[in-house]
Amino acid sequence: MKVTGFTSSLLLCLLIFASCTTVHNPHVPVLSVDPPSLNFRGAESMQTINIVNKGGGSLTWEIDNDAEWIVCSLSSGETETETTVDICINGKEIDDPEQASEGILTILSNGGVYTVSVYYVPAFTLTGFVYERNAPGIVPLPGATVTLYSGNFDFSNTSVEDGSYILEDVPKSFDYVEVLKEGYNPAGIPPGTKLVIPDNNILEYDFYLSSQ
Repeated sequence: MKVTGFTSSLLLCLLIFASCTTVHNPHVPVLSVDPPSLNFRGAESMQTINIVNKGGGSLTWEIDNDAEWIVCSLSSGETETETTVDICINGKEIDDPEQASEGILTILSNGGVYTVSVYYVPAFTLTGFVYERNAPGIVPLPGATVTLYSGNFDFSNTSVEDGSYILEDVPKSFDYVEVLKEGYNPAGIPPGTKLVIPDNNILEYDFYLSSQ
C-alpha cells in the first residue's frame, strides 16, 4: 500500500494526540511516595511516608508489607491529594533485635506501584568523659571531638567544660570511634573491638588524651 504525504501526516497527528491524552490526562491518578526509604535506629519509634496523587481523579491505594515488625497506621485508602501514613517498628517481632533488619513496603494503586525500603539498625548511647592525662593527675578535657564511624555515616559530639560527651542513637555495628583535639595525641576505640553494651543500651566509656 502506498502511503501518501497526507496519510503520513495524519498518522503522525493521531499518534501525537493519543500520546498527549494518555500522558497528560488530568483525570488519571499518578502515584508518588516520599521518602523512598526509612532508617530506624533503636530509640526511634515512628516515622512517616506520604502517599501522593500527582495526577487527577482519585488515587486508591493499599500497602503490602513483607515484615511483621513494620507497623503501618493505615493499610489502604483513597485520596485526591495526599495521605500521611505513620510507620512504627515493633521490636518484639524482630527475630534478633541485636542484628540489622530490612523490610519492604509495596504501595499498590490505580496510579502505579511504588516500593519503600525500611531499615532497622540496633542502636545504643555512648557517653562518658574525655580526660587529659598529664603529670599532676587526670583532669577533664573540654573541646575534644568524639566521632563514631559506621559505614558511610559518622556521629560526632564535642566534650563540654566538664569533659563529658554523649552520642545518642548510634549503631551498635559501628566501625571505630576516634577522639581528637588539637595539640593532643588521638585516642579512641579501634576497629574490631567488641564492646559489652548493657541491657539499658547506655554504655559509659572514658577516653584519655596525652599532650604532644
